[in-house]
Amino acid sequence: MIGGGWDPPPASAGTEDFRWFHISGVRPLIAVVTCELPIWYRGHYHGNRMQPCTGEACDLCAMAVGSQVRFVFSLADCSQRAHGLLETGSGIAQEIRDLAARSGHLKGLMVEIQKHTLSRKSRMEVQEVLGDPGEFWKELPAIDLGEALRATWSKAGMKLPDSNLDPDACRKSARVRSRVSSALKASSDRVR
Repeated sequence: MIGGGWDPPPASAGTEDFRWFHISGVRPLIAVVTCELPIWYRGHYHGNRMQPCTGEACDLCAMAVGSQVRFVFSLADCSQRAHGLLETGSGIAQEIRDLAARSGHLKGLMVEIQKHTLSRKSRMEVQEVLGDPGEFWKELPAIDLGEALRATWSKAGMKLPDSNLDPDACRKSARVRSRVSSALKASSDRVR
C-alpha cells in the first residue's frame, strides 16, 4: 500500500519530470521540500534494493524477508535546480517531520541531507538550512509521488502492491506463518 496526503494538484507532472536523489558521502544535498506530505510504503530490502510488499501473497514475506516502512519526499535541488524524489527510512522521515513542526511547514522547508561518513551504508543526517531558497522551486510542476513510485517499480520489473493492501499485511502474514510453523513443529514433536 502507498499512503499519503492530498491528491496532487491538476498541473501534476506525473512521472515524466523527476529523478531519484541518492545521497553520497561526498556532497550533501541542499534542497527544498516540494510536497505537502510524504508518501509511505511498506517494503522489503532484497536483491540490494527496496521492493514493495505485495500483501498476503507476497513472495518476500513468504521467504521471511523483514519489512520496513519507507517514506518518499519530493525535493528541488538548490544547486542543480533539479526536481526529484528522495526515499528515506522512518528515522530521517521523523527528523524531517520534527524540522517541519519547528518551522511550521513542510512544503518550502530547505534542508541539507548528507551521509555521516563516506561509507555507502552510512546513515543519513538531516538539518534545516536557514535562508531564502528563492522562487525556482515554486515554478516546478508537482510530482505525483504515488505514480512516480509505481512507475519506478514497474520499470524495474517489480510486482506492484495491491491498492487495497492493508499496511500491516507484512506483519500479519509473518505472524500467521510463525503460528503455523510453531503448530507444525509442536505437531511433529508429538508424533515422535
